[in-house]
Amino acid sequence: MGTNFYLLQNVCTQCHKPDEVLHIGKRSFGWCFTFQGFENIKTTDEWKRLMQIPNSIIEDEYHHTHTFDDFWKMVDNLKDGRVNTYDSFQDNHGYWFHSEDFS
Repeated sequence: MGTNFYLLQNVCTQCHKPDEVLHIGKRSFGWCFTFQGFENIKTTDEWKRLMQIPNSIIEDEYHHTHTFDDFWKMVDNLKDGRVNTYDSFQDNHGYWFHSEDFS
């Protein structure tokens, strides 16, 4: 069982609806955090840049929000977990990405 994380972009300060929702990746017990790879997002540097754009929110599938720092602490704590290397790749910092939809 795992938990999916999403990046809500350009969230309206009035109604709290985002313009776009991107699947960041998934946390599963005993496994490293696996990022969702997209055509234009293939590194954690790119994810970090997107996460720091004003009016962006990191949220899990249970609608709990996570600060940028807390999210990355969680990801780093899971870095040594097991990895499913099928259809996966690592970025230049050693984080794992999956190139197919797995949400």
